[in-house]
Amino acid sequence: MRYLYLLLAVLLTVGCTENKQEKPSTVIGTLVKHDDFPSQYVASRNIHVWLPVGYHDDPEKYSVLYMHDGQNMFDKSLAYAGEWKVDEHIQKLMDSGEIRKTIVVGIWNTAKRFMEYQPQDSFDSLDEKVKDDLIKEYGETPLSNDYLKFIVEELKPFIDSNYRTRTGKQETFMMGSSMGGLISIYALAKYPDVFGGIAAMSTHWPISLSFDIPATSANFVKYLEKELPKPGSHKIYFDFGTETLDAHYEPHQNRVDTVLEALGYSSKNWITRKFEGKAHNEYDWEERIDIPLLFLLKKKQRFTANVMAPLDMKEDEKQWDDFKRQIRMAKEMGVGAVSVDVWWGLERTGDNKFEWAYYDRIFDEIEAADLRIVPIMSFHGCGGYPGGTCNVPVPEWIWGHFENKGITRLDMHYQGENGAQNIEAVSLWQDDYVIPQYIEFMNAFEERYAAKASIMDEINISMGASGELRYPAYTPNDALCDFPTRGCFQAYSPSAMKDFQNYILKKYDSLEKVNAAWGTEHRNISEIIPPNDGTPEDGVANDFVQAKEYVETQYGRDFMDWYHESLINHGRRMLDAAIVAFDGAFAEVELGMKIAGIHWQMSPNAPHPRITEMAVGLIPTSSDYTHRISGYGYGKIINLVNEYKGKRKIALHFTNLESDDQEEENGRVIYSQARTLLKYVATAANDVGITIKGENAMAHGIATHHGWDNINQAYTNHSLNGITILRLNNVTDNEIGQARFRKLIQSSKK
Repeated sequence: MRYLYLLLAVLLTVGCTENKQEKPSTVIGTLVKHDDFPSQYVASRNIHVWLPVGYHDDPEKYSVLYMHDGQNMFDKSLAYAGEWKVDEHIQKLMDSGEIRKTIVVGIWNTAKRFMEYQPQDSFDSLDEKVKDDLIKEYGETPLSNDYLKFIVEELKPFIDSNYRTRTGKQETFMMGSSMGGLISIYALAKYPDVFGGIAAMSTHWPISLSFDIPATSANFVKYLEKELPKPGSHKIYFDFGTETLDAHYEPHQNRVDTVLEALGYSSKNWITRKFEGKAHNEYDWEERIDIPLLFLLKKKQRFTANVMAPLDMKEDEKQWDDFKRQIRMAKEMGVGAVSVDVWWGLERTGDNKFEWAYYDRIFDEIEAADLRIVPIMSFHGCGGYPGGTCNVPVPEWIWGHFENKGITRLDMHYQGENGAQNIEAVSLWQDDYVIPQYIEFMNAFEERYAAKASIMDEINISMGASGELRYPAYTPNDALCDFPTRGCFQAYSPSAMKDFQNYILKKYDSLEKVNAAWGTEHRNISEIIPPNDGTPEDGVANDFVQAKEYVETQYGRDFMDWYHESLINHGRRMLDAAIVAFDGAFAEVELGMKIAGIHWQMSPNAPHPRITEMAVGLIPTSSDYTHRISGYGYGKIINLVNEYKGKRKIALHFTNLESDDQEEENGRVIYSQARTLLKYVATAANDVGITIKGENAMAHGIATHHGWDNINQAYTNHSLNGITILRLNNVTDNEIGQARFRKLIQSSKK
């Protein structure tokens, strides 16, 4: 009973039905009041219907969202516990075109709120003693079945008869918090043919007010396991905070999540979010209400079906002729745009000296075929390996460009565990110097092609090796680091080590505190270095990895945090640079960024599961990278994209849709979990509502029906909003590729 006072203080106030203090109305749009709405099932109550701006002049029909505790939804002058500002939030999301046109029905609560919101069917199957205990708390038996009958049989028909509504389940939703969350998920179980989706915020899973009747929650979870509809046409949103009442919900929510996963729900139709530091109150629910609103009501986005142009056709007229034929065939297949690498390496002769003739020609050909363009600002190098077909290095002049500022070539390179210098991309630790050069290049590109702004579908920003946000931790010309090894940490250049030292001192304030946290006896900051216990032949971080120090020691977690956060900060600087550069003709063009599907060394059977993702900087180890709450390790990358909502549209691209979860490939043990990784990244992106698109990683992956089966499954199971195929000829000149890509494009239009 130790939580009873807290519960009563917070929860019992929600039975208030009027607010006697006069306050000015805060409603945006129109609030239609149906006071003392009668019912044969429950006591009469006020029903308030919110209509968005323009509803009365619009002949279209609207989706409907039913919300409990209606006093607190729209108008501060009526709210007794704080206003959710539902009207402001939905109006904003409608005006931005992010959600469908929607009206909201606010159902006021009454003095019998607890009884009306408590799931009745699960109560009825409890032991008699437990029932008696609950009745003592609430004063009588649950009334939720009658409450739902009131909504389904009386209120909904009234709303559909008196307002322009879309009446089907796919257009009918319910939302509530606390006990309102309970009745919302119960409504979906009871009436799956009426409601297409629900949002339950800070769901009061314990049901009991005293928290000492565990059978109540357990019994309801069993009920949901049996009665929830199969996944497919329904959406379910849950969330919880970590303060006040919400601090007790996570174990209950985890059990519910296990049920949903077992039933086959995926990120396409189910979200559970945890909000650190958030409490059980209207202020915190209002702060995050956009997330469930977007999940339930989001408009179907335009699906983009794109192809990649050849890397470099040079002066080969035969290639140009093939290209013109292929892009016209792609247009006929339903392709929308062609992705083209625009190489920074074109600045071949010196700073700010560009060669645009190739791009003049290729863009004109794409436009002539009535296709759109997706230029990639390719600040990385291409190829240069034995047997490769592309060789466009990073501009040679950049490596020595800042020597007069004390920045050596070594500082500009990444340096791996074996001392190897990597020149696929300029080191992120020199961003302060090199990003102005990137901006110069992007400014020149925008100026050159401003007239084609209307056909620029997206501008993708290269952020590292292969154009992806990652360190060049695996490379074909380095046997120690090549696929499918664990990869090599790229943290050993002088500038990287200096940055690591500064990061640690900033975190701990002093060397003494560092020693206390790490159990070390360092006497000088120079002794703070990346892992260095192995040999160059095995990689100087090898002992660090083999002993699992990267996850089991504070030093290891701090190193991994620094390594990961350095990459995240680089991604942020690159996006900011693109926004600064593309502020003219391209100011409204969507930006894109890409993360790699580093799928090997992932399996639980691997010596160090997920170590390669760590080596390329994609996931840290200080949070639980095995759990959805952390985005399976990708939470910070996803949140990086999310930071730009309302500022600039950013699309996230993920490579490797075609591969399998498999322990071996061509006789090599690789411990791959490619499909699992896609699930991780897509789930993390879907959970915060950001646009994610997919790509195949290898051309041979789309030459077989099996590869295309995997791609189709990716789009069936996850909310991916587009695809880019590597490369054009693989879907125009390959029989399987052409047939399967046509079919995928056609299905995306349904």
